[in-house]
Amino acid sequence: MTTEFLNVDLDLAARSGIASLVAAFGPRIMVLHQDDREAHLELWAQPKTVDEAIRRFAARLGRFSPTTRRLWDRCTLRSLNVGIQGGHDPHCTEFRVSRSSIAALQAMGAELVFSFYGAAAMNQRPRKAKPA
Repeated sequence: MTTEFLNVDLDLAARSGIASLVAAFGPRIMVLHQDDREAHLELWAQPKTVDEAIRRFAARLGRFSPTTRRLWDRCTLRSLNVGIQGGHDPHCTEFRVSRSSIAALQAMGAELVFSFYGAAAMNQRPRKAKPA
């Protein structure tokens, strides 16, 4: 199993306005979960890198109306969560975030989170109970 970049989720939480905010991202967003106070989104087309995902989310945010941008700014959580699948190979893997993407995160007022999924979890299967 190889260590690899999976995707970037955008995790949002707010006291109100989540539905309007999600709608403003447009049709090429996959809504993983949404309720009255939070939403978890992914880009519909799989990004190849962390930088690409950050740039694409930032570009969508840049097209928001002032009203929608205020909804964004009022969120209590604005998090870009990078998923990495751990593997046995290679021994070391780097996932770079460029200065321009860091600047985009700053302009978005968003945090960057990394979620690592262990290699062992993918290889473990539930054991069958032995017959009595």
